[in-house]
Amino acid sequence: MLLTKVTSATCVALYAELEKLGRSPSTRRKAHATLSAAFSDAVPRLIATNPLAGVPKRIKPKYKPADAEPYTAEEIRTFIRTVAGTRYAALYAVALFPQLCESEIFALERSEISDDRSVIFVRESKTEAGIRRV
Repeated sequence: MLLTKVTSATCVALYAELEKLGRSPSTRRKAHATLSAAFSDAVPRLIATNPLAGVPKRIKPKYKPADAEPYTAEEIRTFIRTVAGTRYAALYAVALFPQLCESEIFALERSEISDDRSVIFVRESKTEAGIRRV
C-alpha cells in the first residue's frame, strides 16, 4: 500500500486485525508508536497529514495490566528455600516486600537495614515522603 493511500480507517482496521490475531496490548501499542513516529516524520515531505491524527483515542491500543495473583505463603517459603545460599538470596527476599518498588530495592544500602534485620529504612524513594519505615 502506498503511504499516500493510508487513512485513519486503514489504521483502525490494522488495530482490529492485530487484536483479532491475538496480539498482546503491548505489541499493538508498539505498532501504534512505530506508525505514529513514521507518519510524523513523513509530514509534510511525503504526506499532507498524519493518518493517525484521525484515529479516535478509544480505538488506539491501551495498556491493560494483567491480573496478578499474589504468591501464597507456601510458594514464598519454597522460593526462599530454593535461593538460600545464592549470591542474591537477600535481594530476592527483600524483593518480596510488596511495599517496595524496584528502584527502592536497588538503592538500599547495608546501613538502611536494622541490626536485627527486622526493619528497612527506605531513604532513596520515588515518593516525596522521604525516609519511610518498611
